[in-house]
Amino acid sequence: MPKLSEFFDALHQTLLSYGEPEQVERTTRLLKTPARVLGVRSDLIRRLAKDYFTAQGHRYTLIRVYPFLKEMWNSEIWEEKRLSIHLLNFYRREYDWNLFDYLSRWLDDVEDATLCDALSRELAFLLKMYSERLASVRKWTASPNPWRRRASATILFLPKPESGMHLVVGTEDALAIAEELLNDRTIVVQKGVARLLKFAAKDTPEAVESFVQSHREEMPKAIHKLLKERMEPSST
Repeated sequence: MPKLSEFFDALHQTLLSYGEPEQVERTTRLLKTPARVLGVRSDLIRRLAKDYFTAQGHRYTLIRVYPFLKEMWNSEIWEEKRLSIHLLNFYRREYDWNLFDYLSRWLDDVEDATLCDALSRELAFLLKMYSERLASVRKWTASPNPWRRRASATILFLPKPESGMHLVVGTEDALAIAEELLNDRTIVVQKGVARLLKFAAKDTPEAVESFVQSHREEMPKAIHKLLKERMEPSST
């Protein structure tokens, strides 16, 4: 059996081989990321993660694999960062209290919405397990880092929940954080708030409608517009 380091090296080389140069410019533009983009299709990144876990990853604990995932997250290559999140998700059964602190530090390296929301999803699983962490999340709303402020909203829900409920905290707590972010004029944060309200409305539509109506005057126009688009039947 090859060493774990050798397997991750092979994984890196495979990812490089999947790059499509003709897609680099388009993908970079769509992602709006300053990271180096290879032009690897999303389905191939997901398949690589699954193939790794099936062939090798299931033999190791998350503690053993984490240093390699962190190294991938710190890569200059966007697809390698994304791959690290896909791989991490395969170890969800081992998520624990301390992982929340580790992953929250990863937010300092976020530079685009896709990675922010992907990381937020894993943090949402942890927040659902450890509701006491909500106190830390509330503090993120005042962070100078716009991606951490966005994450304070997008960590509160799961887009495709297994339980049927999208919010991982109570509606009152979720709307309290949304309220704290209403005066944020950074568009990436406003989009995060709109996403939160969209998924909260799937659980408790009356509460969200009341929230929107009571804050209509102060709510940025961008959030109104995004909510209208996201609440269309075709987007649900």
